[in-house]
Amino acid sequence: MTGVGDYILSRLVYGTWTHAWNSRVRTNALLGFRTDDFRGTGGGRSDDSTSIGGGVTYDMRRWLNLGAQYIHTNRSSNTPIFDYDRNILMLSVGATL
Repeated sequence: MTGVGDYILSRLVYGTWTHAWNSRVRTNALLGFRTDDFRGTGGGRSDDSTSIGGGVTYDMRRWLNLGAQYIHTNRSSNTPIFDYDRNILMLSVGATL
């Protein structure tokens, strides 16, 4: 990542939920927490991250589906230059033969 410390001790807790509303529409939600402690020489940095998101998938045909997903991540660090907020929007098309 950044070359800080000898190794990173990470602790993660993530939960997901998926629900099929009918035979064509599915939704999902996620919530996650992560702590990264940079250990060893030059270490001492600690990051806390929280992610939240959700998405939907629509099966247009047996062989074709469309999807959209959004994830927001916030990271706070004891080294302020590594703080950030990230928003990801993903659109997908899936097809099978």
